[in-house]
Amino acid sequence: TRLKLKYGPKTSPQPKLTGDFLNRFIIIPEYKLLFCYIDKVGATMFSTLFNALRIMHPNISKPEAKYLNTDIYLRNKMQHFGLQLQDIQHFLTDPNWTKAVFYRHPLDRFLSAYRSKCEQRDADGAKVCHASFGHESTSTSFASALHSIAQKGRHETYLNPHFAEMADFCGGLQNTLPYYDIVHPLDKPT
Repeated sequence: TRLKLKYGPKTSPQPKLTGDFLNRFIIIPEYKLLFCYIDKVGATMFSTLFNALRIMHPNISKPEAKYLNTDIYLRNKMQHFGLQLQDIQHFLTDPNWTKAVFYRHPLDRFLSAYRSKCEQRDADGAKVCHASFGHESTSTSFASALHSIAQKGRHETYLNPHFAEMADFCGGLQNTLPYYDIVHPLDKPT
């Protein structure tokens, strides 16, 4: 499904996007919503919610609805709509689009990722834990995982988005956060 875009006049400078985790943008063109989802910050919940939101829209075709029902994740990414980096840059500066991201305290998020991947709560946990920390999941203690991060540094350790820094998501939130309308914590009180 290719979106047909018409750009109005630029209202602010173009944001600098990197190639990091661009597939974590959820695009809901029917509602002009650009959402950055971060692994271990309600990703399943948000993916399910936005798929359902699109399926219920009256302009969604049957083939598109079927596609949205085939999997939870990565259904509404920029490639699905034939979008380029400059399209995302435009959405970030367009006042008609709502831009949103939720985040967690980094330690809570890391602990959640560690528990789901290194304590084998997820089917792919052992593989992800081993790739991220170089240990089999049964032998990677929490202290060992933290030590691995401290020794290797942030970019060597984070081959998996569950352990990547939140600032690296959606083309580099460290550069684009001022363009977002909604930046909100998603923690237990939320």
